[in-house]
Amino acid sequence: MRKRVRLNEPIKISSVLDDILSKLGLKSIIEESTAICIWNEIVDEKTKKETEPVKVEDGVLYVRVSSPGLRNKLTFEKEKLIRAINEACGKEIIKSIRLV
Repeated sequence: MRKRVRLNEPIKISSVLDDILSKLGLKSIIEESTAICIWNEIVDEKTKKETEPVKVEDGVLYVRVSSPGLRNKLTFEKEKLIRAINEACGKEIIKSIRLV
């Protein structure tokens, strides 16, 4: 029979989950999915209707844009959007946005 190990200090469940997700390689996937979901929360209604966040790869958020005019507008707003996404996520997940 296996002996139980007693710890002096309780461990926070969030740190245990963090470790498990990291070991399984799921932590970055969850963070990237969160960044994709946040896109629709930080952009205005018109932009939401004419864009679609597609994926995050190596810190780059790929966003499909339906019109050249909106693509041009978003090009000038990239830094602001990156900051807003990362602030909402609580850490730097997005380093760049690529408009496709």
